[in-house]
Amino acid sequence: MVNDAQSRLERVKKYVAHNFPDMAEVSPQVSKAGPGSTASYIFTFRGKVAHLAGGNMQQILRVTTDAQGEILKVAASR
Repeated sequence: MVNDAQSRLERVKKYVAHNFPDMAEVSPQVSKAGPGSTASYIFTFRGKVAHLAGGNMQQILRVTTDAQGEILKVAASR
């Protein structure tokens, strides 16, 4: 079970590092999806990213996976 959890986390972090490089070093909060959902885990990344107008802004990134660790959905704040 630990290897499965580690495998899911590594897969999600690899995806985030490739598609959202500013969030690559952020550690996610991991939660189980509610009963009756097709999803199993939700990884929530919260970090600061550079804004085009200067300064930083908070970005929230949620990655939803199934029990096997396949990514089902990705949602990012602007």
